[in-house]
Amino acid sequence: MEMLFWSFCWKTVCWVRFKMLREQAHKRTSGFSFHLELWECPGAPGSATTVVGFAYPPSSLSADSAMDEFRVDGHDSQSDARLMCTLTPDSEPNPVPVYSERRTMTLRICAFNIQSFGDSKLSDEATSEVIVKILDRYDITLVQEVRDSDLSAVNKLLELLNSASKHSYSHVISEPLGRDSYKEMYLFIYRPKKVAVVDQLQYPNNKDRFSRPPFIVKFSVLDSEEEELILVPLHTPPNEAVAEIDSLYDVHLYIQKKWGTDNVMFLGDFNASCNYVEEKDWSSIRLRTKEGFQWLISDSVDTTVGKSDCAYDRIVVHGSEMKKWVKPNSAKVFDFQAAFKLSQEEALAVSDHFPVEVMLKFP
Repeated sequence: MEMLFWSFCWKTVCWVRFKMLREQAHKRTSGFSFHLELWECPGAPGSATTVVGFAYPPSSLSADSAMDEFRVDGHDSQSDARLMCTLTPDSEPNPVPVYSERRTMTLRICAFNIQSFGDSKLSDEATSEVIVKILDRYDITLVQEVRDSDLSAVNKLLELLNSASKHSYSHVISEPLGRDSYKEMYLFIYRPKKVAVVDQLQYPNNKDRFSRPPFIVKFSVLDSEEEELILVPLHTPPNEAVAEIDSLYDVHLYIQKKWGTDNVMFLGDFNASCNYVEEKDWSSIRLRTKEGFQWLISDSVDTTVGKSDCAYDRIVVHGSEMKKWVKPNSAKVFDFQAAFKLSQEEALAVSDHFPVEVMLKFP
């Protein structure tokens, strides 16, 4: 039989469907198992959710009751929860709550250097489809090497992404940055149902320490306990990588003074490997030597699509809260060439870099 009950989303009401499955693999002598599925949660897909189970009769709530574990399948597989419950068939007319659990709010964040991103990059349909598939994996993506002064390519990308995805996306972008005629922009693409932009600022590059100074964005994490997330992007010129990565420490001090927090994530194509940052250089980089900074992408990984083997792209976090949010072992390279079964030529048409990513979990 199938029964419908109300459950509750965090700040939203959900329908929950209970499927009573008799004579299934999980059948026990004393009762039967059921599958609890998050059927629809209007306005809050993937959000933190309270799911309530029911049991018949109240006596089944005894401390020694047999308990089974069931998966709760929601809109967002990144936010899967676990629900412990027991159900015993009886003539009891009213369902009795046995256990409830609030789902964990998660964010998957990515830094992706889409090599020379502009109108020509999107002119090839196959290439643009791959880019959209990559971006649709994330709640927040930092896109680098955006060369699109009239934002025509950015607007087209958002149109393609919003058409292809079940999620909605918005963006915030820096001004063109660079010391000479060559300019790039930092672009953040994000899901407005998961985060909101609270503030943004262009780091004051008074001492000309950066070719493309960080465009710092503060996000509010929705459906969390008013948590805020500060992201600091950087794409270094290869020959200035050591000096610019070191100068991120000064950006850290600036943020502490400006916003009174040390919970920060630095991310981007730092060119932090191979000939640009050698082993002897690390001792002169404060972002590496000072206490409190955790480098989530290790020196040994390869973030490049081509034949080189270099850990150019990095994610670095600082602050007790930020470190607590990081899901262990979630920081990695996303090899889209292998994931989408692309040839070397097809992958390089997308970029010469793989994205790097990390997942955060909020209480």
